[in-house]
Amino acid sequence: MTRRFLIYFSYVGTNYKGMQRLVNRDKVDLSSVQGIIEFGLRKFLRIKEPRIGICSRTDQGVHAVESAAHFDYQVRRYNGMSKTTTATQILSFSQFILSQESSLLTSCMVT
Repeated sequence: MTRRFLIYFSYVGTNYKGMQRLVNRDKVDLSSVQGIIEFGLRKFLRIKEPRIGICSRTDQGVHAVESAAHFDYQVRRYNGMSKTTTATQILSFSQFILSQESSLLTSCMVT
């Protein structure tokens, strides 16, 4: 079952080249905020080709107090454990984002 997740985050843009990914989807882009989020989705949620919808664009060095993005995630059901597994994966993803100077404020499921 596919669910849409909405994430809110803030970031200090000093070390980023802006919000929007700067390279092709097949390459990892750790120089943009979108690239960091997509890398986290690949690593922790195992989404092969993550596609996020971002709510805004910023230039190099620009900070954001609150921004948002959404992504779709295929929730797998294993003996009724999907909610726990998904929550654990989202927590790991959130902690990764926090460790990248981009402070993820919240992550919630949106219907």
